[in-house]
Amino acid sequence: MKGPMDPLSYAVIGEALAVHRELGPGVREEFYHRRLAARLRAIGVEHSSKPRRELLHRGFVADGFEPDIVIPSGLVLELKHLLGGFAAEHFVQLKCYLKLWRLRAGLLFDFGKEKLVTQRYLYDDPVVARIEAAALLAGLSAGTPVRPAAETACRALARVLAEHGCGYRDTAYNGLLRADLAADGVTCQLNPQASVTVAGEVLGESQFLGCIVGQALLVKPLSQREGIRPADLAVVQTWLRLLGLSAGMVAHFTNNSLEVRWVNPSTRPLQS
Repeated sequence: MKGPMDPLSYAVIGEALAVHRELGPGVREEFYHRRLAARLRAIGVEHSSKPRRELLHRGFVADGFEPDIVIPSGLVLELKHLLGGFAAEHFVQLKCYLKLWRLRAGLLFDFGKEKLVTQRYLYDDPVVARIEAAALLAGLSAGTPVRPAAETACRALARVLAEHGCGYRDTAYNGLLRADLAADGVTCQLNPQASVTVAGEVLGESQFLGCIVGQALLVKPLSQREGIRPADLAVVQTWLRLLGLSAGMVAHFTNNSLEVRWVNPSTRPLQS
């Protein structure tokens, strides 16, 4: 996202260019960080290096974030040394920082090229429409044994959306869901593991990035995708079989809403 370059961003980019000229590409990322922080101090720009802040929900820690440099007057800096270009996860990372620190502008720097690569990003927290748990349950049979766990999960997801909106990463929403359930005393197994066996051979342990709600429902939170893909449903189906569970859901926090798909261990989803 682009906008008129503010004086602070202009000054910081100038100092980053100077750091790149000093060090060149190919050294440790922390050296660029130290030199940029030193140059910012020299020109009187107040900032914090590697500040740690926790995302809290109902008294529980859902996730933690540690940007490279935060300038309280209005800028977050993230420094990289990349072989390729900036990827989607780099912008998601920066967006999380801007959202949690309630700042609008961020700068991504790539010191790994022959010339410094800079990308400016502006973030405005979107307006999110309130969603009721009943709407998320649409398409799930009232008689299914996992219905109670599904109702619990949907109420928690609706509360998370109402309080925190959209814009965080997958792991943040996984933690927010766990925190909401923990506040209500609901059993939630975070990131369950299972042994993977093929033709009688145990290949080893693998981990599912999600949670089990009420010992019955497998939930995979996603964020900021273009949509729920068939591959996302297939991953949940694989883990339903590995964990011996009968139903799961993919909960996708979009740019401004929440969508849910229900899945069973077969090749056919519970919701069309």
